[in-house]
This record gives sequence, C-alpha cells and structure tokens, in this order.
Amino acid sequence: MNVESLLELKPDVILISSPSPDGNDVGNLLKESGLPVVYYNLANSEDLKHAVRMIAEIIGTDEAAAKAEQYVEFYENAMKETAEAAAASAEKPTAAYSRGARGLCGANSMPGEWMTGLNAENVAESLGIEAFNAEVTVEEFLNVNPQIIFCEGPQAVELLADPQYAGLEAVQKGAVYCVPYGLACSGLATAENPIVWYYAANILHPDVCSYVMDAIVADFFKTFYGYELSQEQIDTILNK
Repeated sequence: MNVESLLELKPDVILISSPSPDGNDVGNLLKESGLPVVYYNLANSEDLKHAVRMIAEIIGTDEAAAKAEQYVEFYENAMKETAEAAAASAEKPTAAYSRGARGLCGANSMPGEWMTGLNAENVAESLGIEAFNAEVTVEEFLNVNPQIIFCEGPQAVELLADPQYAGLEAVQKGAVYCVPYGLACSGLATAENPIVWYYAANILHPDVCSYVMDAIVADFFKTFYGYELSQEQIDTILNK
C-alpha cells in the first residue's frame, strides 16, 4: 500500500475491516499519516447492521439515514419471519456451510448464525469449530455427515463432487446448494445476507417454508440497489 498515493487522493474516509476496535497495523499506519480511518467488523448480523448505520452516518444525509433504517428493518423482519417459521417445523436437519478447500464455518460465523437461527444443527460445532472457518479432513466431514450442505460457490460444489465425498448423505441425495450470489455472497456478512435467510429456510424446512425467491431477490435489488433485475439475472443469482 502506497500511503503517499492515498494522501494525494485526499479521501474523506477510509473504511478498514478489523475485528478489534483498536484497528490493525495498516489502519493505524494510515491514521498516523493523517488519513481519516474508520474501522468496522463483519462477523455477525449485529455487526452488519452497525456497519450500514455507520456508513449512513458518514455520508451524513437524511436520505442515507432513512435508507439504512429501511435496510435494518427489512433485515430484522427477514430474520424474525424465517426463524419463527422454521421453529414450527418438526424437523431439525443437520447442515454444513462449505467454503471448499477452506473448510467449514463454525459457531462464530455468519453461516453459523443463520443455520442455527433457522432451526438446523451446524455440524461444524460437533467438530469443535468455533471460528469463521476451519479446514476439515475428508474423514471428519464423512463422520459428521450433514443432511444438507450449503456452498459458497461453484468451487465448493466441485470439491464435493470428488468421489471421496460420495459417502456424504447430502451428496447422495443431491442436497448440495450454492447460496445466492449477486454483488456479494449472501451466505456471509454482506449486504445481501437477508436473502439467504429466505433461501435457506426453504431448503431446510420445505414443510413450512415456501418463499418466492424470484420476487424476494428482485424486490431487494430494486429497493436497496435501485436496480431492476432481468429474469436471467435473477436465475444467475439463484444458481438456477
């Protein structure tokens, strides 16, 4: 990173991800150079809502503040609606969130939050994984044997297509799903995370959840991005 180049650009603010409120070496170096640095963390839904409100405050307009509150309300409603519906299901499936070669997401991760919130058992917890993600061996994966596997992208799906994973129940039943991916991965702590609550609820609890994903995705993009998706784009986001 070239600090002199950043100084020449004279940014109003630099946003830097840091799990610690004290920041990190890069951010502190920029601050010492006189650059305006704001730290944020994206580990869970509360962090995400805080970041949205923080950015609206930095922008400093009534419109930004109103849009941030609209987003937070939508997000909280999505979580509440889907969690309540999932709780009414008689089933509590076992599930995993695979990041491909990077392993599984544990209890202290955004995927861990929405899987647990949607009345599913995150098998990574039985392996003692608490972190955002941790690598697992093929044997460990086969031992926990989730009924449903959510994947971050095609690479994770391709990994599970390897014959050594053929013994997984989810693989045998075709219950391996790529989460929606628009401008960012909805399975992680990104602006599109509200979408995955509806998507995953349908998959985890089809007996009580039947959300119309095309409409939810189209409405989200129009409301929060000001963009009207084509049906082809919706299909791509939902990995149809």
